[in-house]
Amino acid sequence: MKANEIIIALGDRRYRIRGLEKNLAYDVMKVNLLVSRPAFDGAGESIHVDTFDLYQQRPRGAFIKQAAVELGVKDDVVKADLGKLLLKCEALQAANIEAVQAPKETAVTLDDEETKAALDLLKSPDLLARIQNDFTRCGVVGEATNKLVGYLAAISR
Repeated sequence: MKANEIIIALGDRRYRIRGLEKNLAYDVMKVNLLVSRPAFDGAGESIHVDTFDLYQQRPRGAFIKQAAVELGVKDDVVKADLGKLLLKCEALQAANIEAVQAPKETAVTLDDEETKAALDLLKSPDLLARIQNDFTRCGVVGEATNKLVGYLAAISR
């Protein structure tokens, strides 16, 4: 099993799901789904693969019909399997979305020289003028009040 795929066995059917990590919205469940089953005669295996959105009824129905034909099982078997797969995918998708949205904490440490320079800047009597000059060097001309508001907005949480 690879990091970007999920393998689930249901009965004698084996499902491989790829692409779930790309679904970072709760209204999309587009995956590449491969289902395989040992062949009737014992030689090799029957396989069906397709890429579709599990939330879309028509493509899901087409997958069910074609997979049932390829595997030699009833439609209801594949349909029940897809229901179980969908629930598992939803749980994994929710975990993926939460992990992506979790705030990334980075600790910033300053050495003594950097701390002194930061405190000197903070205590500087001409701090506001220095901020306005920095904005002017960046290309913002005039607009003194807007420069300070922009600075406050940028450093505020």
